[in-house]
Amino acid sequence: MNEYIRITTFSKDKRTIAKISTEVIKEKYAASTHIDKVLSSYWWDGKVEDTQEYRLEIITRKDKEDIIVQTIKLLHDYDVPEIQIDEHNTLNKDIEYWIDENVK
Repeated sequence: MNEYIRITTFSKDKRTIAKISTEVIKEKYAASTHIDKVLSSYWWDGKVEDTQEYRLEIITRKDKEDIIVQTIKLLHDYDVPEIQIDEHNTLNKDIEYWIDENVK
């Protein structure tokens, strides 16, 4: 039985997020990606930043975690990109089969 994860990262630059998304799909590291616009607040250089960013969610198997993190770090435009990894549990076993069929 495979384990499934959701990897999330953020950037102000939509092209950066799109490039990462395209790469992980093209290389079959992920079965799907989702991009949406969010308002982020965070500390940077001693002050609070409020900015519009793009969030990229990547749905994949746990065995692809390292290669996807490497890809994000290679292609990301931030000095310190946020990368979150969460378990991806689904009640629909057909989705798990679909992920397995589309991740190589």
